[in-house]
Amino acid sequence: MLARECSAAMQSEDAHQALLEAMQNKFISSPFLASEDRVLGGVIVLRCCRCVEAQPSPNIQGAMVEFLWSHTTESMCVGYMSAQDSKAKDFQKAGSISTPRVFPDE
Repeated sequence: MLARECSAAMQSEDAHQALLEAMQNKFISSPFLASEDRVLGGVIVLRCCRCVEAQPSPNIQGAMVEFLWSHTTESMCVGYMSAQDSKAKDFQKAGSISTPRVFPDE
């Protein structure tokens, strides 16, 4: 249900505000969760669109990717690694502090 609401919100011009409103109005304030002491959850959204250029070139395709997240938990972690990386990386958010890290080789 939360994923569907966030997906619908991404159709908005202002994705950041739309995601914030979806989390608040459709998740945190949901009547289905009203009996819960704490409503814990989160979403990660990648929104991709093609860039429109004044004179498009067949050799260049522009795309913009927005990375948005929202969570009601005290912390959140996202891990990622490309085929070219020798170590995994993660991004942790705890309270108001955001910290990128690199995992050591094991």
